[in-house]
Amino acid sequence: MHVHAVTVAVSEAIMAQSDRWTVKILSLPIFSDEFSLALLKSPLANLAFVHAIDVQTSSEFVELVAEWAGSWEEEVSRVLCSQPTALEHFWRLAISAEKVFLQSTCFQLGFGLCEGALAEDTEGSVASLRRLATVAPLVKKVIQPSKKFKADKGDEGNSSTPLLDQENAIKVKWAGRLESIGKRAGQFAKLLSEQEPCEELEPGEAAKLRKLVLSSGAPRTMIAHVRAVERFEHWAAFSEIEAFPLTVEKILKYALHLDSRFCGPTVIPSFKTSLKWVAARLVMDLPNLDDRRLRALQEKVVADRAKTLKEAKPIPVYVVGALEGLVLNEAEGLAARVFIWWILCMIFASLRFDDAIHVSPKD
Repeated sequence: MHVHAVTVAVSEAIMAQSDRWTVKILSLPIFSDEFSLALLKSPLANLAFVHAIDVQTSSEFVELVAEWAGSWEEEVSRVLCSQPTALEHFWRLAISAEKVFLQSTCFQLGFGLCEGALAEDTEGSVASLRRLATVAPLVKKVIQPSKKFKADKGDEGNSSTPLLDQENAIKVKWAGRLESIGKRAGQFAKLLSEQEPCEELEPGEAAKLRKLVLSSGAPRTMIAHVRAVERFEHWAAFSEIEAFPLTVEKILKYALHLDSRFCGPTVIPSFKTSLKWVAARLVMDLPNLDDRRLRALQEKVVADRAKTLKEAKPIPVYVVGALEGLVLNEAEGLAARVFIWWILCMIFASLRFDDAIHVSPKD
């Protein structure tokens, strides 16, 4: 009796293990729900039984299933026989997972992986790789791939500071665009123009200091200021105006262009700040940015397009009382009462709707 009980327990364990593996295989999108349900109702749901079938090809497996299907349920037989391609896919996946399935079954029964000799792989390298590729999705958990950062081409090996490397790469890129502005400015960008050699500094030291000046600043700040000046250059080229040297008249003309495009109240002040930032790094002469005409135009844009902030009208007390009455009225629908209760929570806490979505009521 004891041996029989052990045999029954082992059989049940194998059945449960094989059913789990069968469900794994059938969960792939190549199998329809109708085919999966029909196969699970047949003896083919036992993966150990499928491995024990003495066939060499998928077509032989399909023919053998067609012979056996007559003794199964009519609906199961009809579905399986009508989808021979799905049967072939199932057999290939089941055979590919045979080794891993047997190892997992032995481990579940308490035998571990045993200490048997490894079977020699008589298949070719292509077939072996195909089997590994088929088995891998069945035995591995889905892992979120880690974020990768672009490294400099000159760096070798993995960097221990990927965020800093990414930031430095951005600064190098925009420092190059800032240098391009200086080259287009020509002699008016004194940082890049030809100067008399300095006796105290070597040429390499001067070049290093020039590079440090061009790359100084936070990446976002560099991007905003360089882009603003580049847009000014594009406008000047379109208007057939020399962008450099900078003059008050050119800046006024560009400000009038921005006003004609209904720019916001902060656009002109931001452009003036960008000019100061770029000019300080390229050692360019700036005109008077506090010119009265420019200030008058800036004030006009602010007056025309600035949005005044208004306080929201307070909710009357009697409306709040009515909402409280709806929440306490059990005759009203539950969903409406919960929704009104949440509105009352926002009123009591002086929250906006976008603030309330970050609040957990239970806390």
